[in-house]
Amino acid sequence: MCEVRTETRYFNKAVCLVCGHQDKVYHSSKEEYQEVTVCPKCNGAFVDAWELGKYEKHINKHKECEHKYQVLDSETISLYADEGRTSQEVSATFYCEKCLDIRCKKRRIEKWE
Repeated sequence: MCEVRTETRYFNKAVCLVCGHQDKVYHSSKEEYQEVTVCPKCNGAFVDAWELGKYEKHINKHKECEHKYQVLDSETISLYADEGRTSQEVSATFYCEKCLDIRCKKRRIEKWE
């Protein structure tokens, strides 16, 4: 009688970030899966192609963002007044509503009266 093998093998396609080598990486179980392994050709980073695509899509989405910043926090760092002149140093933190990019700015504001 014929014997049937029911062994399940899992695999994912991986791409090397250094040399561009592509290949299937086989695993005996789902628990054995690793997102990043070592490239067999150059010892570079051998990354799961699906995860890499997801990361590139995320980066490209935020790269094309037309930032719409809102003030998150602001504070006066220092304030000087001398004979009709005031000098104020202000620090502010902004965030983009779309991609959550955070920026910090420091400004000096001088006024003459």
